[in-house]
Amino acid sequence: MSAPRFRLDPLSESFVRLIDIMFGLTITQGFVIYRDNITTPSLSVENISLLLVYSTIILSWIGYHGSILRYPYNKSRWSRIRLLLDIVILVLYSYLVFVSRDLSKVFLGISIVFLVYAINGIVRILEWGRDRKVSAPWLSAIFMVIFLFFCFNNRWLEDFLAPVYVEWLLLVLGLVLVFVYRLIRGSSKIGYPTLVVVGVDVDGVLAEQVPPVLQKLQSKGIG
Repeated sequence: MSAPRFRLDPLSESFVRLIDIMFGLTITQGFVIYRDNITTPSLSVENISLLLVYSTIILSWIGYHGSILRYPYNKSRWSRIRLLLDIVILVLYSYLVFVSRDLSKVFLGISIVFLVYAINGIVRILEWGRDRKVSAPWLSAIFMVIFLFFCFNNRWLEDFLAPVYVEWLLLVLGLVLVFVYRLIRGSSKIGYPTLVVVGVDVDGVLAEQVPPVLQKLQSKGIG
């Protein structure tokens, strides 16, 4: 069986355009819904929550293109599942835009997003021949737990801070965590490994022997 990288789906670029359109629509709908927040900006919990949502979406868009350049959609069934999960993530982003004024729902939505990131990472590992270097689902799972904590276990902070300060603290931490996650995912050690392509120049008598060998392998269903 040929390596996944060399079984590129001819529709891969079309799939990427579809995802790009969905990203664009998700961002644009927020501009329409929250036009008053844009035309009359203020330093409020509501606006910073909106900033957290948009930071999550835009950084994801950048990360998606970094990922898809290294690991395009191929012809495997796992690749189709990955595309489906990418679409699910976009639906979740739309949800985040709609509920951005409700901080608890925002944290819950982001935690679910990280859960889907983790599942997507596992699918990518299976898609690329069980190569664990192509994704880090454990990292997404850690951030999922953190945002779940923000959502369900923040009441104890109100014993020390007023509720409004708790909201500000969690929002600032959320923004920092979203950027930290992308910095880690963008690194070569935990994020996307550098792939080295080696080319071999075959000439002369050896080159004449290659086509018959390839035909024999293909006739046996190999390659």
